[in-house]
Amino acid sequence: MRRIHIYNLDHDYSLGDNSPNYTPPLSIRKMRNLYACFPAVYADKGDLILYLDSEDNNLPDKEACYKKGFETFKSLIEYKGILVIKLRDLSTINYNIYRIEPWGWDNSLVFQLIRHGVPNNRIAMVSNLDAFRKASSRQTSRLFFKDMISHFSNTDINQFFTEFDEIETAETADKVVDFYKRHRYIYVKAPWSSSGRGLIFTDELNENQIRQWATGIIRKQGSVIIEKAYKRVGDFSTEWILTQTGAKFMGYGMFEVSPRGKYHSNYVGTSSELKNRIKNLICLYSGITDISADMILTQLTALQKELIEKYFMEFGHVQTELPLGIDMFITDKGSIHPCVEINLRRTMGHVALALNEQIRKSNNNDIRQELCKFVEDGTLKLPEI
Repeated sequence: MRRIHIYNLDHDYSLGDNSPNYTPPLSIRKMRNLYACFPAVYADKGDLILYLDSEDNNLPDKEACYKKGFETFKSLIEYKGILVIKLRDLSTINYNIYRIEPWGWDNSLVFQLIRHGVPNNRIAMVSNLDAFRKASSRQTSRLFFKDMISHFSNTDINQFFTEFDEIETAETADKVVDFYKRHRYIYVKAPWSSSGRGLIFTDELNENQIRQWATGIIRKQGSVIIEKAYKRVGDFSTEWILTQTGAKFMGYGMFEVSPRGKYHSNYVGTSSELKNRIKNLICLYSGITDISADMILTQLTALQKELIEKYFMEFGHVQTELPLGIDMFITDKGSIHPCVEINLRRTMGHVALALNEQIRKSNNNDIRQELCKFVEDGTLKLPEI
């Protein structure tokens, strides 16, 4: 099936708001227009891209932003035969040929799709949006992490996971401050946010600043996640697709974030190449052999597959394939954090794997050259527009 791509980069904000009428801040709406055609990087030939703000007449400089962004991806769109469609076109689509694949599913997006003529039975999450939102929360990531740690405690590789304390939930700012006083260097995270947004690292903050931030998030979202900070030496991920029959492993990802957790970029390479980089870090900081590191990663991904199907199988649909990614890291002690958080949406790790695959396999030199423009020093970065 061909796909209708939607780069709704405000997805995580929308999950936090949970309103069908959610309107992102002006700065985010501007970015959404600048990068509306970003899916051209990972789309296949003949796919469609939905210009999500096409019917919005209240956004200043909307057309100018969209056209500026379109020029960045224009050559790829032409070489791949991609058609950019507007919201009004959705009622004319043959959904036996096309399936909708947004960056992420949320209440606001589903409302727009239905309002513009997409049949309910072609919208994957329409019948269980509340459950999907709950599953997308960092609260679910916390439980997933707990299950992984519990499992490994009964195995011969438990030593690689004992460094990590339980991730906690706080429904009051007092609990956050108490946790901060005990550990000093902590992360405080909103239940719904991504890419380093919606979280703080307390290294340069005082008690009052932490209390104020936590109070604001708790007022809006009901709670915050609190966890100790560790000395990371490498961040990596596993990338998955959830189908009607189970979780399919797509490959490894490696990425860079700031000390405060803000996303920077993804390394581009084959899954095997990225896995080797991850193993090298594990071996360097733990002193184990390559074979042992490989065995640990094999057990790690096997357990993740089992738990993905335990937690998220209800979202496997005929109408769509649901991408998800699990972020992890390696510490300076050689420990492996098995689940920092789960992104129940497409990730830049998915994009990096798809981009590398298209560069390697494309027999169209023009497409290959255009794709290579989005790789700088071996990493994928959103182009500055």
